Amino acid sequence: SYSQSTSATATIDTNAITIGEQFKLQLNFSHPGKANAVWPIVPDTFSLMEVVQRMPIDTLKESSGSELKRSQSIILTSFDSGFHVIPPFVFTYRLEGDTNLYSASTEPLLITVNTIPIDTTRAIKDIKGQVSIPFSWQDALPYIFGLAIAVLLAFLIYRFIKMRKAN
Repeated sequence: SYSQSTSATATIDTNAITIGEQFKLQLNFSHPGKANAVWPIVPDTFSLMEVVQRMPIDTLKESSGSELKRSQSIILTSFDSGFHVIPPFVFTYRLEGDTNLYSASTEPLLITVNTIPIDTTRAIKDIKGQVSIPFSWQDALPYIFGLAIAVLLAFLIYRFIKMRKAN
């Protein structure tokens, strides 16, 4: 019998990050060319992960047209330390001329989110005070020009009104 295979994979470019660091999740789905496939909806937050950016879904058609390969890159980050599981993503599809709904899912992925290392051998330092910035005339020039233009406009309006009353 003739059958066409489908495959769904999810890969990450690293398995350990520091809090707030970004990493890329790559979703790939191969299916028969005449199948009607539904891409999974990836929520903005899941498993203590946050989606930073979603790239568009890229489609690559085999030269014979019998298979389509689709992929999407998603940039993720996490602000909670520990081990986090990226859940499996389920792709559903329906073959042409078939009423059954089929599915393919990815494997769950594990990522470690590490905290920032702290050197406990050194003393705790106080918060730095405010830094005073020296005054520069270059910083004040826009305000001086703005004030001069406002005074000039007020003088011109005053003269215009006075000349109008005189006439």
